Amino acid sequence: MGTLASLATHGPCAGTNPVSVGQRLKYLVAHEAPRAIDFAALTEVCEGAWPGEVRRALVETAGGAARRLLASIDRHPGRVVADGRLPLAHPLDADWRFTRDSAEHILDRLLARTPAAADILLIAMPTIALAAHDRGLMHRIVVASRIGDPIDLALRKVMPGCRFVSLQKVPMGAFQTVALDPPWYDDVALPIIEIARAAALPNGRIFVCTPDTLTSPSSAKILSKLMSEPHEVGFSIVESVERIRYATPFFELQCLKAAGISNVSPVWRTGLLCSCIPEPLEFPTCSVCPPVRGAWREVRYGAIRIWLRQPAVQGPAAVGVADSISRTDRTRKIANLWTSGNTYVAGVDVIGLNLLSGTVDGAAQWPWENRLKAVLSDELATMEQAVEFW
Repeated sequence: MGTLASLATHGPCAGTNPVSVGQRLKYLVAHEAPRAIDFAALTEVCEGAWPGEVRRALVETAGGAARRLLASIDRHPGRVVADGRLPLAHPLDADWRFTRDSAEHILDRLLARTPAAADILLIAMPTIALAAHDRGLMHRIVVASRIGDPIDLALRKVMPGCRFVSLQKVPMGAFQTVALDPPWYDDVALPIIEIARAAALPNGRIFVCTPDTLTSPSSAKILSKLMSEPHEVGFSIVESVERIRYATPFFELQCLKAAGISNVSPVWRTGLLCSCIPEPLEFPTCSVCPPVRGAWREVRYGAIRIWLRQPAVQGPAAVGVADSISRTDRTRKIANLWTSGNTYVAGVDVIGLNLLSGTVDGAAQWPWENRLKAVLSDELATMEQAVEFW
């Protein structure tokens, strides 16, 4: 599905332990480095491995190809692509969206599997819903929504005739096909999978998007074992359908830049689309999903989405762009402002800042305010240059 390189499908298979994952990545890097145009092209064929790990594998790889690719790591990246009908993805919402090609291809898969008179339930798949809308197929789609969520509000505005149902009120045993792309956190993904299982007909099929073989998210150990241990997730049979691609969100571009990696593919991240047959549910119930947002509330600064909460820790003030998107990173615990460009503030009370009303005018009361204003202005300018809306 990528535009820069084909997916590598040869060589030793990755297992579930860190040693085999490391061996698989080392093999891929050594095999693909001579043919890769630059570091960005290499990131596309590493089965979802974080570009920082790809860089590390290159450093440990001898030869001129590795040195050539490492020298290209600071080049200006290609523009990332985003659907302008949706708000920018926010890192704290664990929001990655399919490339346009992947969205179209997944929709084709769902339609081919579903009888013409049957509905398809989509959970956490806004780009698939928009692809169906663009094709005039909204009569086939039901969208499970988080009421009041900015993405849900945007979809309702674009697709006024679509059928929406609250995620907590999805009808049980009603759908031949259910498709979901849950956040790759077990505590969020597993309850959503339970909702999907309850919503499917006894002979229905559930399509789940999971981490790729070299992604290995620390917060999704169970979800990552969907193929090898389907019963642990409530399925009797799971088959891998194909590898899918995600459009690199702006916050990920910023994160990698802060970590010293500028030249990444705008479609480097991959996942696996799995076709699942659910085990019978004796007593179907609708699970309650923990809120991703929690105590955060949202405001806007131009197109930038800013999440705010009361400070978890008082001082010293810290303002910067985070070089991690991991939920386990310490910055997540102490930050009380986080933007869609991975800018954070920690240790101060930002709730009443005038600059968050949409302007950076006005005198600063504290030194960190000037720093925040400068970082936000830079983020907005970078976003306008780095993101191509379609």
